[in-house]
This record gives sequence, structure tokens and C-alpha cells, in this order.
Amino acid sequence: MAAHHRPDRQSSDASPDTDVTATHCSRCGAAFSCGIDEPGGCWCARLPVLPAAAVSADAGCLCEACLASLIAASARADG
Repeated sequence: MAAHHRPDRQSSDASPDTDVTATHCSRCGAAFSCGIDEPGGCWCARLPVLPAAAVSADAGCLCEACLASLIAASARADG
């Protein structure tokens, strides 16, 4: 199963006037904004698909830097 990495968000701090959800990266702990509930979707949906084997099924969302790093590592492994 290949998918954009959108398992359960670890913490939700959505403000009442926005649909952007603040969460923390399950890999490095950095705070970032998840826009999954926005009309355009989350920023991660615009990145290449990360093979499901690259992360554990119970991992949470990843920040852009960690997700990009895993995508690059996966591409090198395939390459």
C-alpha cells in the first residue's frame, strides 16, 4: 500500500478560525501545520508518494523535512 503519510495526527491544536491543524512530527518532534481539512488538502499530498514499507503503520504524521528525507532515501534505494 503506497500512500501519502497521513496516519492519525498526534496532537490537534486547531484554532477556531482555521482548519489548519498543528501537530508534531513523529520522527523528529518538530511542530508543523497539517492542512488535511483544508479545501486544497495537506501539503504532503503534493509530494511524491512514500511507499508504505518506508514507515511503520502506527507512525504519526511527518514534517516536511522528514517526509522529504524518507522520500529521497526511498528513491535512492529504488534507483
